[in-house]
Amino acid sequence: MANEMPTEPADAYYDRMTSVWAGQYPSTETVEDYEAFQAEMGADRSIANIVETLMGHVPLHQGRVLEFGCDNGVLLNFFDGQRLERFGVDINPASIARGQKLFPGLDLRVSSGVSVPFEDDFFDVVVVSAVLKHIRPQERPALYREFRRVARHVMAFHEETAAPSREVFGGFVFYRADFTRELGGVFERVHELRTAGHVYEVYRT
Repeated sequence: MANEMPTEPADAYYDRMTSVWAGQYPSTETVEDYEAFQAEMGADRSIANIVETLMGHVPLHQGRVLEFGCDNGVLLNFFDGQRLERFGVDINPASIARGQKLFPGLDLRVSSGVSVPFEDDFFDVVVVSAVLKHIRPQERPALYREFRRVARHVMAFHEETAAPSREVFGGFVFYRADFTRELGGVFERVHELRTAGHVYEVYRT
């Protein structure tokens, strides 16, 4: 992976990465473990509180939320109290299969690359949690256009990062960036929370 070619077509790159995700990436399978991990990072508020606060800035019209890069869908369970239809897409078929067994109330689907396989204006909000760093910089503008196409708002969870960098670790390539600045240049920021080196934001598309 360290010899990755920057000019590799997007479809080929993300198809190749599918096997890496399916073979290596661990998943938290309960909301309790998810919250415990949040506490271990030193966060001074729970994910449940963060989601409730951020959703207070998302007017509901369609009654639907999508998580892009949902893994097994565990994060979507924190949106249960919002009375939303909950959808998730992920590149990893193993995680989607696991999530369909763990959380039968969710609509989870496999989707590769940066396309969002839903019709225009289908969602109130697209959630992206620690996923943007897995998208190559040259494909992120297309992904942001997809977010704008399918949803009125974007909710982004990411690490605080000052400068762009590329890191290879465990077979994965991480394309880190100042996502607050990047997203703010594309969408209108509505609300922001910060805790334990992480940023939680809502944007209007």
